[in-house]
Amino acid sequence: MKTTISVILLFISFTTTAQKQERYMDFLEAALTAAEKKDSAKVILYLEYFSAAIDEDVITPQKLNKKALDIYTKALYISLANELKLPDRISKRAVPFLEYDIEKKPENMFSLGYLYEAGIGVLQSENHAKYWYEKSAGKGIVTALNNLGLIHFKNKDFENAEKYLLKAANAGNLDAMKNLCILYANKDIEKCGIWAFELEKRAIKNPILEGIEQGDERATLLFAIFYEQGYGYSKNSIKARTNFEKLVKQKYIPALMYLGSESLKNENWELAEKYLETIYGINSHKDAAGLLAYVNYLRKKNRQAKRWAEIAKYGGNPYGYNILANIKCDNAMTVKDFDECKYLQERAEDIFKVYELFKDIQQPLKMQTYRTSLLPPQKNN
Repeated sequence: MKTTISVILLFISFTTTAQKQERYMDFLEAALTAAEKKDSAKVILYLEYFSAAIDEDVITPQKLNKKALDIYTKALYISLANELKLPDRISKRAVPFLEYDIEKKPENMFSLGYLYEAGIGVLQSENHAKYWYEKSAGKGIVTALNNLGLIHFKNKDFENAEKYLLKAANAGNLDAMKNLCILYANKDIEKCGIWAFELEKRAIKNPILEGIEQGDERATLLFAIFYEQGYGYSKNSIKARTNFEKLVKQKYIPALMYLGSESLKNENWELAEKYLETIYGINSHKDAAGLLAYVNYLRKKNRQAKRWAEIAKYGGNPYGYNILANIKCDNAMTVKDFDECKYLQERAEDIFKVYELFKDIQQPLKMQTYRTSLLPPQKNN
């Protein structure tokens, strides 16, 4: 490729300035077409040529005619917005052209923000990336909102991630809709279902379905809950049960925990006990033991309740202390019994303040976040 570029540049050196500009246009238009088709190899080929010409002919933004400059920066914008991997050498030479008259060019603001975020052609700087994304978003570049949301998502600033992703999604950005679904999958399952269904209405495969195809059990659990609860999708007990049964056969603990919890809410003690015993049988989990103590206590099976509570207490589960306290208080006869009852109650309260049930087996979605969709490119005037 370097030999080809050298031959072309030798030919260009003998042509007029006007002919050079025309030749630049041919390659820049080809780069733009390749970017719109997401053809990374051809984008790089044509931009490599132009980058070499920048050095050979000492091209500056001021020397390049307006049409060629607009096509060049447009090709860069579409390439970066679509996550085409541009080499550092191309990006470095592009920076002065992106910075030229940038206050009037929101797409260039986005491209510069992207380069700073990725550290391509410039020193990586999240602050610079956010600055240019913010300016770009303020001038109508919706993709910048999605990327801002992902920066906050990566930093676990979920409040700001949600703010920017919602703005992008409500403006029609499909990646933002997918990312909201992923964000809510670990935060608000009902909203996850709503956005998953919104994508399906648009004939776009949502990340939950993609996760199921990739064998992600968490995604299968979410879909079962969508159908059971009517989150986004219409309630469908058959589809919900099919997915739940699949996960139970696989002994997927979060699914068993969900079914056990729902059984507890509905006061179906026998079914709750069945799921919790299955969990405990898989990995002797202390939280399952704590809830089994709770279930047996409610069913007035104090002997079994005490056995499970002792196991849970040994593992540091607050239900263990709580149930043992209740049993002790129910049967207290002496001052010593009441003192022990009080100690167990206080211990349970202390642990409950900092305890998150089943936190060590809760699993986030494994899927990647999305940042590749772009609204249809505007035609050059």
